[in-house]
Amino acid sequence: KSLAERDSNGADRERQSKEEEEACYKSLIASCEQLWEAYVAPAGGILDDILFDDTERATCLVNDVRRALVAAISVGDRPKGVVEKATVSDDDRGLKVVRAVVSSTELKVSLSKLAEQLVHDYAVAIQPEFRKHMFHEWVCGEVQRWAQKEAKSPPDYSGTGDALSKGVYPLSNGSITRLMRRVELPKGVSQHRPQRIASTTSISTPPKIKADNHTAGQLPHSPQQNINAEYAIVFGNDEGMDSTGRVLDPSLAVDFGAVRRFACVKLRGQADEPSLDEDDIPPTLENYAVVPPIRELPFADIIDEGRLSTDGWEVSLVNFMVPNANPGAAETTDDAEGPFIYGVSLVFNQIVDDDGGDDQADDNGSDEALQYTTELDYIGPSCEEPTSPSKMDTDGSNNGFVTPSKGLNHQQVTFQSPITVSRPKNEDGGETSEVVRKIRVSAQTPEFNRRLREMRWSERVKKRKTSGGGGATVGIALVSGRNSIPAMRDTLSQLFDDYTNVGLNEDEASADLVGDHAQRVCDLLVDILGTLSQINVEREALNCILEPYIDYGSSQWIPRPLSEQSREFASTSGLELIQSLPPIPLALLFLTILLEQKIVLSSRRRSVIVSATMALRSMMNPLTWAHLFVPLVPASMAGDLIHYPAPFILGVPSEDEDSMVLLNSLPADVTLVDLDVGRVILARRLSNEEGMNAGMLRSQVLFLAETLGSVFGCKMQGPTWRCDSPLRRFSPTQGQALPPSAVGAGGTDHSKDWSEFAAIKQICKEFIVELLSGARSCCYWIEEKHPGRGTTDTHECSVLFDEDRFFSIKSLRSEGRYMPLLMGQQLFGSNTSSSDDLDEPIGRDTILALNPDDFDLVLEVFLRCQGMSTYISSRKKQSMAFH
Repeated sequence: KSLAERDSNGADRERQSKEEEEACYKSLIASCEQLWEAYVAPAGGILDDILFDDTERATCLVNDVRRALVAAISVGDRPKGVVEKATVSDDDRGLKVVRAVVSSTELKVSLSKLAEQLVHDYAVAIQPEFRKHMFHEWVCGEVQRWAQKEAKSPPDYSGTGDALSKGVYPLSNGSITRLMRRVELPKGVSQHRPQRIASTTSISTPPKIKADNHTAGQLPHSPQQNINAEYAIVFGNDEGMDSTGRVLDPSLAVDFGAVRRFACVKLRGQADEPSLDEDDIPPTLENYAVVPPIRELPFADIIDEGRLSTDGWEVSLVNFMVPNANPGAAETTDDAEGPFIYGVSLVFNQIVDDDGGDDQADDNGSDEALQYTTELDYIGPSCEEPTSPSKMDTDGSNNGFVTPSKGLNHQQVTFQSPITVSRPKNEDGGETSEVVRKIRVSAQTPEFNRRLREMRWSERVKKRKTSGGGGATVGIALVSGRNSIPAMRDTLSQLFDDYTNVGLNEDEASADLVGDHAQRVCDLLVDILGTLSQINVEREALNCILEPYIDYGSSQWIPRPLSEQSREFASTSGLELIQSLPPIPLALLFLTILLEQKIVLSSRRRSVIVSATMALRSMMNPLTWAHLFVPLVPASMAGDLIHYPAPFILGVPSEDEDSMVLLNSLPADVTLVDLDVGRVILARRLSNEEGMNAGMLRSQVLFLAETLGSVFGCKMQGPTWRCDSPLRRFSPTQGQALPPSAVGAGGTDHSKDWSEFAAIKQICKEFIVELLSGARSCCYWIEEKHPGRGTTDTHECSVLFDEDRFFSIKSLRSEGRYMPLLMGQQLFGSNTSSSDDLDEPIGRDTILALNPDDFDLVLEVFLRCQGMSTYISSRKKQSMAFH
């Protein structure tokens, strides 16, 4: 019918009609592919293994169907040795195939004869054997149960008589469920429970995560959608200290390490329907955001360059993710599944030397001679013209206040600092010892200014040292329900750069205090954050302070889709992962997650842990990780979580002695990934190895990791990994200029690294798809139906999986004998009829196929994994061998 309408209407068809036609054609091609893959494929189809009553005749009929299918499909092939005209599109080629299939009399006749033969063989050979089986007796009992119920009451639905006349005996309600519970499945057949579904629908792929409205069309978002942080949280550890820094009760000194929340402020300009509510922010968030003092290491001046200030502070800017207790609020994406609160924290730890005093802080004699005064300077909305305020205004005057996104149509990305520093003049015209630092803000904050003038928080914590207190910690975290880590990190980085790069004159500010090698002074920012520990100060002050930096951090993302930050973060995460692990350890890590083992990733670099865990899980695509996943585990929880009984992926920082002790005493079934050393220590005992030779399983995993890692290496560093090839010639490295778009910040080329990770992910995907090849033809859908009865809301169903057939298919694939019907032809723009990667037909390329003779234990463990069970139970029933 669709072909006839196409011929009659031609180009005048509506767009919707064309789309419906194409869906119809693709469905037909998919049916042909399924018929081939599940039933008639040589050396792999189900009918190849059936013992027919008349084997010779049945074999001829199956061969007739094969020939007819191949003949119909082959009309879309490009003739060998003939250059095809450019005008022949994939759609035209697909249409030729559809016409051939529909009009093939040979295919219709051969299918009809094969169907008759199958019915005959069932009646002659299979039904008599079934009647001898206990299962037949159970079914008869269920029919009798139905008959007894019908005898006691009139039929409650129409169609019973028709069913009986056709030899169909309705079963009582729930009979299939009872039978499936009683039956003992043969070895090699596993049972899976799909989710409860409406009886009028079929099990399909788990729904894709809802994307933002602008992702598909790559349109910019509206101003009311979040592209930066939704909340700012200030935290620190000043308990037990009065306004002078004196410890009120020395017994409280043991609690100085406890970090508390100073303030939580909702930032301005957020969406009307935010992805995160304040109630969603857990009270334990500070455990994820805080960073302990830097562990003393050799060559620290090189390793920790830029993290140590001249006034005695260690500074860390780290990414973190917190599990969200409200699953409906947080963002869920393909790269970051599951509800999380995304955050970036800027943390200051007071440097303490071995004698308990402040290191470096007392070496600045000039600082002791100067008296600092800091205040928030309210600037009304009168200034409309953009200005370029200077860091230093020697006359102490106030310039106009313009943030990067205000009055400039969101196009300005050059930051304009709201800070001015001045030295008042004395009567003689010289500069006084007072340094006045003013921060232009858009709201009045008198109480905040009063607290700032009373005593600087940095001075208070220094005096606390003399009273027996510990080193101080203060920090600020930006959090959001969406993955806006890039914008939040840019925001806090600019905040740190601007506030700590405050000089006493313009020459000094432009020379000694610029770039990564600047001599940073953190007291100004520390004082502002510490003042928020006071209960009665205006919390709005934090909003005003962050406003220009939020605008600056958001400026480059405003014209881009909301999902762009997630993709950028995923690219950077993949880059950091492949830079931390060589190819073979990376392949071993991929196999451990594919086999759903317990994995702990460790590093002294917290942001790398978060990136590596996220990149690792993305390597499972198109499968998903269905177990515990905590990218960054607080120290207080790590000891308990490593004993979690099910598979997990945990990120544990290796920053102090306690964490090192924990990592050195992991349970025997936990795999350790050391991102600093670049190694993967496989667990001594693997999960799901019960009943197997544990040593043989480990050997297979390590051997597979070595070979798959070599594939990774050839993709990442081809010349190095193919250095023994006779075609590998010596060529001196020649520098080539890179286009500006391929060079990242600081002139570093990251495009190659990102493309390498994309290639690694593609290899992983192809490996997983090959593992699943033919699996849907091993699935049998079992559900309960009542002839003539109306549909009900829900019903139970089961999926049986033939593991023996799965292993047989893997063996055939490794030998190159179980091949698809379409050998790579492009029909209707793609060589598959399904948009779901996991519903693709078997592929033509078998280079990544595993031979069960070599990796039988690996395949057996894979079949026991939750990811495989989820795949089996979530397939469309129409794609299975029986439904």
